[in-house]
Amino acid sequence: VGGGKALCRRGIDWQRAREFGVLFWLNCALGLVLNLLSFEHVAVVVLADTFGLDETTASSYSSILYAVALPVGPVVGVLISLYGLRAVLNGLCSVLFIVAHVLLVFPAVNPAVALALHGAATVTMFTTTPATVALLLPPSLHGTGFGILNGVYQIGELTSVLAWGALYDATRTPLAGQLFFVS
Repeated sequence: VGGGKALCRRGIDWQRAREFGVLFWLNCALGLVLNLLSFEHVAVVVLADTFGLDETTASSYSSILYAVALPVGPVVGVLISLYGLRAVLNGLCSVLFIVAHVLLVFPAVNPAVALALHGAATVTMFTTTPATVALLLPPSLHGTGFGILNGVYQIGELTSVLAWGALYDATRTPLAGQLFFVS
């Protein structure tokens, strides 16, 4: 509570924005791009249309996105603690996202494989990208940095859903949306 009152008295020092640096903003850009690949909100529609699943089955399949987080999240956290590897793991996220979306275009491939890859990429991204804030900013800016990064994530999520929805409405096929994710 006291910190909030102190902030109100001091105001926001916009000059400190220079301390964020290029690497922080590149990290935000990466977070934006990876969040544009977000799929969780439209998974049921894609699965129903592409694979001919009823809504209940499609919803069950889409839960794989979240179930994968249970074993993968802690492993990624341990890897970061032991070896760093944030940049390598973020690069792996991009590859996993693209492979997952390409697989979702082909109804002959079991969607569980693509959803497991996508879930692994999502939990890895949400573990690695925010963890870089502490490396890129001084401790006095960690809260602001996390707040900015989270805001960028939300912009990516919103844009992803709106773009996919517009493509789906225009074409009435999930293929256009998948091409958006892959491109």
